[in-house]
Amino acid sequence: MVRKVMIAVIAVAAVLIVTVGVESAALGAPISLLVPQSTAFSVLGHSCGGIQEKVFATGFDATSGYPTGDAYLSTTCGGSGRGGGYHSTTYSAWVGTTWDFTGALVSYVVLSAAPTVDPTFSAFDQYGNEVYNQSNSAYLLLASGFVPAPRVTGVSPTTGPATGGTTVTITGTGFTAATSVSFGGTAAASFTMNGDTSITAVSPAAGAGTIDVTVSSAGGTSATSPSDQFTFVATPTVSGVSPNSGPVSGGALVTITGTNFIDVTAVNFGDTPAYGFTVNGDTSITATSPAAEATDTVDVTVVTVGGTSAITAADQFAYTSPVCGDGTISFPERCDDGPANGTASSCCTATCTFVSTGTPCTGGACVGAGTCVPSGSSTCGNGVVEPGEQCDDGPGNGQPGDCCTAACLFQAAGTACTEDGDLCTLDACDGAGTCIHPVAPAATCMTPQSQGASLIMRVVSGGDNQTQFKWGKGPAVGLGAFGDPSTSNLLRLCVYEETAADTYALAFAASPSVAGEGMWTASGTGWKFKSTTGTPEGITRMTLKAATVPLAAKVQVKAKGNLLFPVGLPLPTALGVVAQVKSSLGNCWGASFSTPTLVTTTEFKAKSD
Repeated sequence: MVRKVMIAVIAVAAVLIVTVGVESAALGAPISLLVPQSTAFSVLGHSCGGIQEKVFATGFDATSGYPTGDAYLSTTCGGSGRGGGYHSTTYSAWVGTTWDFTGALVSYVVLSAAPTVDPTFSAFDQYGNEVYNQSNSAYLLLASGFVPAPRVTGVSPTTGPATGGTTVTITGTGFTAATSVSFGGTAAASFTMNGDTSITAVSPAAGAGTIDVTVSSAGGTSATSPSDQFTFVATPTVSGVSPNSGPVSGGALVTITGTNFIDVTAVNFGDTPAYGFTVNGDTSITATSPAAEATDTVDVTVVTVGGTSAITAADQFAYTSPVCGDGTISFPERCDDGPANGTASSCCTATCTFVSTGTPCTGGACVGAGTCVPSGSSTCGNGVVEPGEQCDDGPGNGQPGDCCTAACLFQAAGTACTEDGDLCTLDACDGAGTCIHPVAPAATCMTPQSQGASLIMRVVSGGDNQTQFKWGKGPAVGLGAFGDPSTSNLLRLCVYEETAADTYALAFAASPSVAGEGMWTASGTGWKFKSTTGTPEGITRMTLKAATVPLAAKVQVKAKGNLLFPVGLPLPTALGVVAQVKSSLGNCWGASFSTPTLVTTTEFKAKSD
C-alpha cells in the first residue's frame, strides 16, 4: 500500500511528505472510525454473531469540520439445521456517518441506496488532520499539536434556578484542555474537569429561559445542539391569596396568584405543606390549607425548581377559630344561619350541621343541605338544582364516580368518586357534592410481616439523591396482580409523611417510564424494569415477583438522580411514614415505618412495623 510506504519513509528517513499540496504533520496513532454495535443493531434490528461493517471515509464536514464517511453494515442469521433450517438471511444497510475528532459517532443517517466509495481515498483538512481508507476500514490521523473543539453531548440536571448555584454535570468529548464553560454566554460560576469526557460546573445567575451550555478550549467552542440545553427557572412570586383566612382545622380551598408557577414541587402554609394543590397555570394555584395548632397568621409560599417565593404581606393567610352562630360558614361548619340555628325556620342545627333530610321546617321540609323547600317542587335528573334537591347532575346522578345520588342528594362523605389520575391521592366525595383528591395512602394495601419491608431515602451531595423501597415476607401475590406494566398497568411509589392525624404530605412519588430508554422485561414469575437514567422521575429499577405461597413474593423499587423530596429530610417519626407501591389495577403493596434506625437531615432508614 502507498500508505505503508509513506509511513516507512517518515519513520526511517524523516523525509517530509506532501500529499495534494498539504503538509502531513500527523504523528499520532490512527483512530479507527467505526459505527458502535448498539447503533448498528438499531439500524438493522438483528445481530447474529455480531454485525460486520465496512467503513469508508469521504472527507470532512463543511460546517462542523468533523470527519465524514459511509458504512456498510451486515449480519447473517440462520444457516443451521436446528435454528435456521439450513436457510440464512443477511440483513444489511448503508449509513452516512459523522464522527468527532476522538472517533466518537456524532450522527448517522440510513441511506436509501448504496453510495459510491473510494477504498483508497485520502484527504487532509486545513489543520493537517487526515482521513484515509485502508482494507475496508476508515481511519483518522490527527495533526501534531492539533486541539479539537470540545463537543457537549449532555447536561444533567437540565433545569435550575435563575439565581444560579446548580451543580451541573456536562458530558461530551475534548474536555481535557477546556479553558471555560458558559451558560448561554455567561461564564459558569466555577467548573472542574473530571476527565476528557466530563466536567462539573456550577450555573451562574441568569435570566429565565433555555440556553446552550458550551465548553471552550484552545481548539474552539463546542457547537450548540439540543443535547446541551439548560433551562433557568425564575423564582416564583406570590401576589395574593383568596380567601386570606380559614379555620385552624384546615381544609380551606385557597386560590394563590402570582408568577412563575412552573414545575411546582410544594406549597407551604408557614412551615406546613398544603394538604394538596393543583397548578391551574403559570399564575394560579389552588391549594387546600393544612391544619394549624392555634390561631395564627402565616406566609403562603410556593416552591419550584427556581426556588421559594419571597415572603411579602400579600401572601399572608390567617388561621381563625370558627364561631357557630355568627352567620358565617367556616370549616368545619356545614351551615350557619346565625340566631335561627336550631329553630323551625332553619335547617341548620345549633351546632352548625345539617339537619336530617325530611325534617319539617317552616313551609316544607329540609333536604339535608340546610335548605327548607316545599315538597314536590323539583324534578330530579333534569340537570338543574331545584328546591328540595342538594344536587342534580342529570343523567350522571347515581352513576359510579358521581357525588350526587339518583335522588339528587349528596353522596355520603368518603364515597369513591372519579379518579384524578394520581395514584398517590384518594378519590372520595366530600359529602357536599364534590369529588376531592387528598394526598393519602390507600386504606387497603397488602402488608408484610414485621420488618418485612424497608425504606431508605438519602440526600447526596451534587443532587444524586436516592430512594429505595423493598417489600417482602407478605401474603401470596398472583402474577395477574401485576398486569402488564409495559403497556397498560401504571405503577407508582408513594412515600407519605403523616403531618397530623389522618393527614398526609408526599415525601416522594415516582413511576417507572419507558418514555426514555427504560424497559420492562417479563419472566415466568413476574416483571423487571431497568433504566440507566431513570428518566423522567428517577426510577432506575423495579422488581415484581409473584408467588403462590406466603412470604415469597417481592416488590422492590430503586430511584436515583436529581430526585425531589417535597417535604425534605429529616422525616418526622411521631406519627410515622408510609410507603406504598400502587397499581392502576387497584392493587397495593405497602408498609408503615414508625421506628426508623436512622433519621438525619440527609438520610431516613427504617424497617417496617
